[in-house]
Amino acid sequence: ARETMKRHFGDDSPSYFVRLCTAANVLGLSALVRSYHSVIFAQTSHINVDEVGAPERFLVANIIGVPHNNGKITPDAIAPALANRWF
Repeated sequence: ARETMKRHFGDDSPSYFVRLCTAANVLGLSALVRSYHSVIFAQTSHINVDEVGAPERFLVANIIGVPHNNGKITPDAIAPALANRWF
């Protein structure tokens, strides 16, 4: 698997294999999110409903669920979160 990753992304691209989806989600987000950030997701998204607080615990960042249309969020859905300073 590592050779396939190197072939596609180059020798300098590290690969990390994890056993659990929660670990993969948190690891991926940790590359992008800092403790003073918030992440906005659809209210019913897997990470918002099923991750049982793991992102908040390990990222020390807020996870904000907003209304959606079939899992898709829009600028109008995000606006109240920004206006209320939920982050």
